Amino acid sequence: MMKKMLLLLSCACAIVLGAFAGDDEVTVKVSVAGYNNYALRKQCEVLGQKAAIKKYLTKMGNPKITEKVIVEAQSSYAKFIDDVSVDEQEYEDGELTCSYTVKVKQEDIAKWLEGEGVDLNAEADGSSLEIFVMEEPPDAGQFLLGEDMGNFFFTRYNMFQRRIRDALVKKVGEFGIKVILLEDNENYEEFKKNDPVLVGVSYNVNGDTKGFTKTKDFAKTVQDNNSDAISLYYRIDALAYDADTGTIRTTVALSLKNLSRNNTENIGSRDWQQRTSNKKEDMLMADFGTTVERAMFALLNGEGMGEKLAHMIKSMRNAAARPKGPMKLVINCSKVDSKIKIRVRNGLKKKLIAAGLTDQTKVVKDSLSCVVKPSKEFGDLDDVWGKVSEIIPELLGDDIEITDEWAKKNGDTLTVTIGK
Repeated sequence: MMKKMLLLLSCACAIVLGAFAGDDEVTVKVSVAGYNNYALRKQCEVLGQKAAIKKYLTKMGNPKITEKVIVEAQSSYAKFIDDVSVDEQEYEDGELTCSYTVKVKQEDIAKWLEGEGVDLNAEADGSSLEIFVMEEPPDAGQFLLGEDMGNFFFTRYNMFQRRIRDALVKKVGEFGIKVILLEDNENYEEFKKNDPVLVGVSYNVNGDTKGFTKTKDFAKTVQDNNSDAISLYYRIDALAYDADTGTIRTTVALSLKNLSRNNTENIGSRDWQQRTSNKKEDMLMADFGTTVERAMFALLNGEGMGEKLAHMIKSMRNAAARPKGPMKLVINCSKVDSKIKIRVRNGLKKKLIAAGLTDQTKVVKDSLSCVVKPSKEFGDLDDVWGKVSEIIPELLGDDIEITDEWAKKNGDTLTVTIGK
C-alpha cells in the first residue's frame, strides 16, 4: 500500500536523516519510487542535493531563513553544490534509497542569502552579532622601510589603516559577517582627532611621543556602547622594504577579542613577500598595502575559515551573554531630535538617579550609561526596562510610541536605543 501511495505522489518522497559530517558537508538519506534505471538514480541524486540544502540552511538556526527562503534556495540548488558522493544505495520493492555526502559552497550560499535580505548575523532571539575592526599597536622597530620612505609612510599612516580596514571588512563580508564602522557615529567624534579611521591606534609623528599609540578609552567606550561587542583585531608584526631588490615582506596576525570579557582567541598569522618595480613613494605605499592585504587574504582563504570565524564569534558572544556582575544600563540618544537631545540626555540622568536606579551616570556624546543599584524594585533587567519606559514619555511626551524593540538584553546589560 505504501509503495502505491509513493507512485501516486509523483513517485517521490524524501526522508532526511543524518547529521553534519563536516564544516561544509551534509549527510542525507532520501528515497524515491520507480523503475531502477539511470533516470531514477538522477532523480534521487537531485532530491538528495535539495534535501542537503534544506538541512544546511535549517542547521544555521537563523530566524530570517524562512521556509520560503529555503524553497527558493532549493530551486537553485545546483549553484550551491560543490560535490556529491554516494555513501549507500539500495533498491527494494520498487523504491530506491540512497545516502549521500553533499559538500556545499558556503560562501556562495552566504552571498545569496545576503542578496535575499537575510541578516546572517541574526541569532535565534532576533538579535545580531556586532563586530568591529580594530588594530593592535605594532612595534615600530619592525617597520624597516628606509628613512625617507618611512617618514612618508608614517605621516600618512591613517590612509594605510583605512585600506587595511576596508579590505578586512570586504573579506569577512564574503563569509556573511558584517562589520560595524564607527566613522559616522557621533558618539566617537572626539576620538577622530587623533584616530581618524577609528581602529584604536594612531601614529604620532611629533616629538618625544613619536610612535604608535593606543587611542585612550576607545575600546572601553566601544564596549560601553555595545555590551556584546566582538572585535576583529589585526596586527602588523613586520613590514620591511629592500630598495635594492624591490622586495616587500610582511607578517600579519589576526585575532578576535570579546571586549566585555577581555579574552582573546587567535585566528592565526601569515607571512607574505612580493616584488615591486615602483620607486615613487605613493606607489610604494600602495604596494605595502597590497602586500598586507595578500597576507590577510592568504590566512582567511584557509579551508573552512568562514565557518571557523562564525563559530568563534558566536562562542565569544555566548560567553559575553553570561552574567558576570551588577546590572548595567546603556541609553543611546543618537536618534533623538538634535534640538532637544541634550535636554533629554540630562533629563534622563536626573530621573534615573531620582528613581533610585543608580547613584551616578556616565555620558559619552549621545550615550548615557550607569551601573544599576541592587534593590528589590529592580531585581532584573525587565524591571529596569519597565522603569526606563516610564521615564522616557516624561521627557518626550505621552504620544511617543515605545516598543520592546528599543530594549536589547545581553547578559547583565540592558541597552536602550530611543526611537529605534
